[in-house]
Amino acid sequence: MKQNTSHSKLVEMLIRRQNKKRLSLRFKKILSDVAASAVLATCVFGFMAMSLKACDAEYENQIKATKAHLTAD
Repeated sequence: MKQNTSHSKLVEMLIRRQNKKRLSLRFKKILSDVAASAVLATCVFGFMAMSLKACDAEYENQIKATKAHLTAD
């Protein structure tokens, strides 16, 4: 009976240890996913900002060209 009890305690300890590892791995995966999402969002917003800046520059060039065309007439 005593051996069975110690065996049960050992099994419980191993199960607890395994559960802690699982929680740790889940937490690491969640952190990894959050970090990847943050990097992706930063890249997307950076690309959008550069695109907007390029559109603004093109708009300014079109306005200048239109003004030059109107004053040339």
